[in-house]
Amino acid sequence: MSRFLYPVLGTIIVLFLGCSSSDRPTEPQDPGLGAISIVVEPEFLSPSWTLTGQDSVLATGVGAAIILDIPVQACTLTWEPVSGWAPQGDNPVDFGVVKDDTVSVAAVYGAPFADSADQAVENLRTSYVYMRIEFLESVVAPGYLSFLQEVTRNQFGYVGATLNAGQELMSAEHIFGGQPITNSNGNLMPGVSSIQFPVLNRVSDWVVAGPGERLPGAFASTYEVAIDLNRPGYSTLRVRGEIRFYAVSRDSLVAGEVRQHWKLIGQDDLTDIAKRAIESVPWGSLRALFL
Repeated sequence: MSRFLYPVLGTIIVLFLGCSSSDRPTEPQDPGLGAISIVVEPEFLSPSWTLTGQDSVLATGVGAAIILDIPVQACTLTWEPVSGWAPQGDNPVDFGVVKDDTVSVAAVYGAPFADSADQAVENLRTSYVYMRIEFLESVVAPGYLSFLQEVTRNQFGYVGATLNAGQELMSAEHIFGGQPITNSNGNLMPGVSSIQFPVLNRVSDWVVAGPGERLPGAFASTYEVAIDLNRPGYSTLRVRGEIRFYAVSRDSLVAGEVRQHWKLIGQDDLTDIAKRAIESVPWGSLRALFL
């Protein structure tokens, strides 16, 4: 429990809910006062917030919380950014404290609006780091194709030369699910417990892909990447090298404003081919393992 003193209106009690307890009060304790329940979605995020009243800051905190014994007044709750995520809906949120009742205020975070091709690529990284399929779904454009290296095509003949959007998302769902699966080759794949994506550096400008390139007419840029999939009791799957991303944009109406919304229409796997089992696996082969 943490206490925040408000010199004019008295004592406000803030209960942080990192570890929930059924005996913690959630309703106002004193007659005539109110309470606020701060909810965060998804629950594992812990954004910082500031609660202000009519005259001053009432409380600050991190993550979900219950704030008890607040005098009836107009309040504003402001959420701080979380790396890789963006608040969805209004921020800050204006509301009123209700006498002898609890007001619930939710901070909902989701994928940042991809107003650039770079942001679309960043959203792909976040989808893997947090293992969130909805992030990846927001990134993939209709007609998406991921081009595979020859070594992947030879090892996973049932996949073909490319992964389409459905295969990309199916592979990611299996990876993000964290459970063992039997892939299309009949091999048991251990579950993935966590993913690191420490390197995502753009090494070329975004340019229009010309004739003879993958997906001509789309914008293309090459990124240096490092990706690690951790599997308890098994080797870590490591990806090192480069991926060339292809992106397209369309007009999107956001809060009455027309903005360019970027998505990825393809990838070209240029990552390293392993010489030994403990070294890197091609990016395409890693995703094919989970189909």
